[in-house]
Amino acid sequence: MNLQDIATIFSYNTWANERILTTALRVSPAQLIAPVQPDPGQGSLRGILVHMLNAERSWRCVVEGREMAPDIFEHEFRDVGAIQTLWQAEHAGWSHFLQNLDEARLNGSNNPKGERPLWQTLYHVAIHAAQHRSEAAAILTGYGCSPGEIDFYVFLSEQGR
Repeated sequence: MNLQDIATIFSYNTWANERILTTALRVSPAQLIAPVQPDPGQGSLRGILVHMLNAERSWRCVVEGREMAPDIFEHEFRDVGAIQTLWQAEHAGWSHFLQNLDEARLNGSNNPKGERPLWQTLYHVAIHAAQHRSEAAAILTGYGCSPGEIDFYVFLSEQGR
């Protein structure tokens, strides 16, 4: 894996997350917290969004070699705007991390045990988000607020790549 590829993957991740969050701003407070059926595992749209944010925060702590950030809980967010604000800071944190990453570290061990290269962990972060974004997109579409296409190729086209 090279730095340009991982930067592109994370740019897509940010773009797609923002598309979901912007669309989620259109749902009512009741829809945001309503139990969804079938439940994809997080209970509600808010639950999915907070789970995604927790995962990105946690993995960034891991790859930066820092102590884990305390978990955040969905009841701490009264609306999507509050989630979006924290997520913007998280996107900035990932951007800073990636700007300071070099090829040797990207392809080197992710941890002292040498279990896997760092790029595989970074790729996991993006794939994990893609899974939950698709769940959020389905819920939003059910609420009459489709986020539109969130495909990687749509991102590339919009970016002129």
